Amino acid sequence: MPAHIRPARLEDMPAISRISLLTGRAGQSAEDDHRIGGLPGSVWAEPYVAAELKPDARTFAFVLVNDDAPDLAVGYIVGTADTRAYERVAEERWWPALRTRHPLTSVDDRALMDADRQHVRLLHKPDLAPQNVIEFSPAHVHISLLPSHQRQGWGHRLLDAAVSHLRGEGLDALHLVVNPRNNQAKQFYLKVGFERLPTDERGYEYYGLRSSRFTSFRQ
Repeated sequence: MPAHIRPARLEDMPAISRISLLTGRAGQSAEDDHRIGGLPGSVWAEPYVAAELKPDARTFAFVLVNDDAPDLAVGYIVGTADTRAYERVAEERWWPALRTRHPLTSVDDRALMDADRQHVRLLHKPDLAPQNVIEFSPAHVHISLLPSHQRQGWGHRLLDAAVSHLRGEGLDALHLVVNPRNNQAKQFYLKVGFERLPTDERGYEYYGLRSSRFTSFRQ
């Protein structure tokens, strides 16, 4: 199906959040893992689109849309040119409202599922990027595609959009975090030029990409 990439808009946030949920279990749907389906998007995707973080957090976002439905995102890449600035601004302007909506005491609610509890804890204590990862590059991204648009080159093209944006910001590298169980994603990242970044972190893996090693997508 013909599709194209465009800059994300505020009205894309519900679709972006939905994509986060439908790919939230190591690339597979996490719908059955959550009672509160909006939590993954609130943590991993929506803040990069939110107006209240721009421009101080240096965020950016692009979405993939079908040509016949240009208002409905089917994939995205979101990120920031300055991870430490993003962490600081999100702490001031994004997490407080979510912490009020989902207090830490809610993890004791028996109606919630383990994945809900994990994300509520992340709202209250967000993961901060390891310093050696920041030294590799201050920029990071999150990328996600619905299964209907995977293995068609769209992930490569979304990365192309992010790399081009960051080059315009004077940056020649980026990093991202990967669920260790998402083998398909890790294989893709290695194929397009990423390298595994050593860290002492448990639970996540970090990969970095130098733009000099990245080849823009060609049809």
